Amino acid sequence: MKKNKFFVAALFSVAFLSMVACGSNKNNNKVDSGIHEIYQLYLNQGGDLTYEEWLKSIKGEKGDTGPAGADGTSLLTGNGAPSADQGKTGDSYIDLSNWDFFVKENSGWVLKGNIKAQGDNPQGLEFYLTDNDTYYVSHGTSTMLSNIVIPSTYNGRSVEGILYEGFLSNDPEDSRLVSITIPNTIKTIGKSAFYGCSSLTTINIPEGVTLIDDCTFAYCSSLTSITIPNSVTSIGPNAFDYCSSLTSITISNSVTSIGPNAFGRCSSLTSITIPNSVTSIDREAFVFCSSLTSIIIPNGITSIGYSTFAYCSSLTSITIPNSVTSIGSYAFGRCSGLQSIIFNGTCSEWESVEKEGEWNWNSSIATIICTDGTITL
Repeated sequence: MKKNKFFVAALFSVAFLSMVACGSNKNNNKVDSGIHEIYQLYLNQGGDLTYEEWLKSIKGEKGDTGPAGADGTSLLTGNGAPSADQGKTGDSYIDLSNWDFFVKENSGWVLKGNIKAQGDNPQGLEFYLTDNDTYYVSHGTSTMLSNIVIPSTYNGRSVEGILYEGFLSNDPEDSRLVSITIPNTIKTIGKSAFYGCSSLTTINIPEGVTLIDDCTFAYCSSLTSITIPNSVTSIGPNAFDYCSSLTSITISNSVTSIGPNAFGRCSSLTSITIPNSVTSIDREAFVFCSSLTSIIIPNGITSIGYSTFAYCSSLTSITIPNSVTSIGSYAFGRCSGLQSIIFNGTCSEWESVEKEGEWNWNSSIATIICTDGTITL
């Protein structure tokens, strides 16, 4: 059996090398087939081992276990320079706020350079080419940056849009974006583009943007003021919902509609001027604006929707035009500081306004001051 073992081992080596030279090792099935052929030759030479025993017999002895490898090094990241107690000798560190690169030596962290990309895209933004041969932009790998400047061109083409959820923060409690500069080439800002950017304090909306889309700035809880340019015609649903630090907003004369919940829960908003161009204010547009003290509804508005001013507990003055023909349920619900409404129409016109049940639910409204008299509720 030992003689057979030696013979077959030699035969196996020659046959296997032949298979490799012919390219048989590119196909495991062919290799398996070849080994079985060699085993058959072994049997023809009088071998008496089973296939499994034979395979074991032609394997070499197991070698000694090698020494354990050295501990590896780590790549660490953070928003700021590394502290002395971070990492161990040999580790690397990237400061994500400015892309400085450090290596820890025996003496401590040593700045080795800066790895910020050079060229058209040093901030790690992502650009998507559209059918119009222009680019839309999103945050890409820039989520750790505090200040972002969107370029007006990329690869020689105009950057004209911000993608849906382009700079959305999945964790408003850990949002780092403080400021962003948007070029005048931008025409479109997608839905939820800045949703949850809770550290964003200011933003410029360039001329050319026509729509503030759904949830564009929702939960931007540090945003204090904003100016809507003349090109915007519509403010979409929840556009500024939960912008709890927003104290003032300027709406241009081009805006014709304010969507549902557009300014809902803007609890620091004290006043807002709605231009005469607005013809539609949707449901809950100013719900829970608890610091809003006064508002004038422009001529041309025909309806005040469900809960439009509900829970505006500081509201003490509101003027409604005689163009209004309907007031929805809870429109002034819980307006505990509102004792009267100024209606720019006659008592008869006020009586003809369709008012849904509980339109003034739990409010303090006691009188309607009309052009020809006062109505006591």
